[in-house]
Amino acid sequence: MIFEGDVVDGRYRVVEEAGQGSMGHVYRAVDLETHAEVALKRVKDRFNESTSLFKAKWAEFERESSTAERLRNIPGIPEYLDAGTWNNSAYYVMSLVDGRTLDSFLDANPLLSTEEIAALGTALGQILAAVHRKRLVHCDVNPSNIMIGDDAAVYLLDLGITHETGNRTVRFATRGYAPVEQVRADVVNPLIDIYALGCTLIKAQTGEVPYDAKLHWNVEAEAHQVPEPIRERIEPPLRPLLTSMVQRDCTQRPQSINEVVERLAPLLPEPSSLPHPLAARPDLTAKHRQSAQL
Repeated sequence: MIFEGDVVDGRYRVVEEAGQGSMGHVYRAVDLETHAEVALKRVKDRFNESTSLFKAKWAEFERESSTAERLRNIPGIPEYLDAGTWNNSAYYVMSLVDGRTLDSFLDANPLLSTEEIAALGTALGQILAAVHRKRLVHCDVNPSNIMIGDDAAVYLLDLGITHETGNRTVRFATRGYAPVEQVRADVVNPLIDIYALGCTLIKAQTGEVPYDAKLHWNVEAEAHQVPEPIRERIEPPLRPLLTSMVQRDCTQRPQSINEVVERLAPLLPEPSSLPHPLAARPDLTAKHRQSAQL
């Protein structure tokens, strides 16, 4: 267990717990060597209670920290800084992102407009394109793993089940965001991330995931379309792209994340358009307005 004020490995002083996932706790900490604030992730204590479980989770945690190091310097992926063991538990350290998850962002804000969806999808698409160029697939894109910074920058978090392209995926996924081929543990490919991104963007605009999770995870079920009530709530300029991204048949989806980004480009804000009127929330489109005006 880690408490406020603990100094991990003689270097990282814990300030507070910032969140937790299935495998570990994330803490806000201060690096006593650089005096910078960082995020420190540590394996949950319950994984230390069983030798076999500890070994399995340790291996997963080491893979996550190794993946983070491999994706170092990719904009939108928190920077990997350090890793080690302390009190018989693994930890790794990454750059700290101030902001809130997309889940929290959507709880506090109206559903996103077409321009905001285009900006969010473009930012995530560019991050995923860089991940895919490393021959990796994130495998868990969903609103709880997306951070909106206080400056409206977009980040993709949690590399815990990121896999090499061509490997067999584990049967783990987030309900409502994973395609059936991921549940079947088929060969990993980037179309898994395209599906999950489509579900995320539909959720951000309509407030609902496109399919009932239990139905869509039924590998014997016949192919089906996005239910009409949800389909109708997707704004018309986005409807063809978003519904194609979440096709059960992966051959009917866009075949690369770059294609998704290209199809979103015409929906980004015009250079002369004004900032979003809701000044209380970060303007996801600001980057595109500013770059268009240069």
